[in-house]
Amino acid sequence: MSQGFGNVGAWAAQLISEQGGKIVAVSDITGAIKNNKGLDIPSLLKHANEHKGVKGFHGGDPIDPKSILVEDCDILIPAALGGVINRFIFHNRSFSSHQNIQSQGSFL
Repeated sequence: MSQGFGNVGAWAAQLISEQGGKIVAVSDITGAIKNNKGLDIPSLLKHANEHKGVKGFHGGDPIDPKSILVEDCDILIPAALGGVINRFIFHNRSFSSHQNIQSQGSFL
């Protein structure tokens, strides 16, 4: 999941997708979308460029942008605003031993 689909989030999603990874949810300032089977990242990139955001992308279901930080996932990429991983978010996520949060190039 990528919280943010600008310079960092979009590139991360594209690179993960190109390597066979599955991106199930993304958010940006316009909204958030989720598809448990995986989002079509090339189509989403085209849509986001043409519509200035992810809102309205038909390859996923709209979700509450605030929920992306607590949705179940293997890897969360906080790539929008700084300081979003606070004590409340950290304690309300269920991390397994193999899950990481990638932030600014370092693991938390």
